[in-house]
Amino acid sequence: MRRRFTRCWRNRSAPDSAGCASLGILATAVGRKDTPLEPLPVFLILAFCILATGLALLLVTGMLLRAYWNGVFNQRNYRGWAAGAGVTYAGLLGSLFLLLCRYLPEMLRDSVQVFALVLLLYAAVAWVRHRIAQAEMRTAEKLLEIELRLAEIGENTKAGPPTDTSSPQHQPSA
Repeated sequence: MRRRFTRCWRNRSAPDSAGCASLGILATAVGRKDTPLEPLPVFLILAFCILATGLALLLVTGMLLRAYWNGVFNQRNYRGWAAGAGVTYAGLLGSLFLLLCRYLPEMLRDSVQVFALVLLLYAAVAWVRHRIAQAEMRTAEKLLEIELRLAEIGENTKAGPPTDTSSPQHQPSA
């Protein structure tokens, strides 16, 4: 499940990860900025959304930089991290949009609630699909191990029964 990258991919990966890092740092800084006035709950929720986006971008940056540094992309490890980060991000944004609905005008409130529920539903479906895929992979690995053991047993039985050389054989006397 490890894939080596060519020089072309490595040359493209560095600017991509630098762009994600700069966007992540910018969003994190904007989300943490203190305001001189008493902030409304709407602004706190929006700042938290921006902060979550920045942290998700920083996680993606870390994954890209690690793959760039090693020159190898380990799909098995990164798949779990990416799925967890994506589901967490989608679920967090869905929850934040549901919290935000209370402060929106009536015409916009219903649309934002539907969008938030779609995000939460998407996060739940993505998590279930990821867990099912992990279970299928573990099952396939176990089946391959069993197949290997059966092949070894089959090779041992084709060779014949083992001869016992530890006990002397009695020869009948005439």
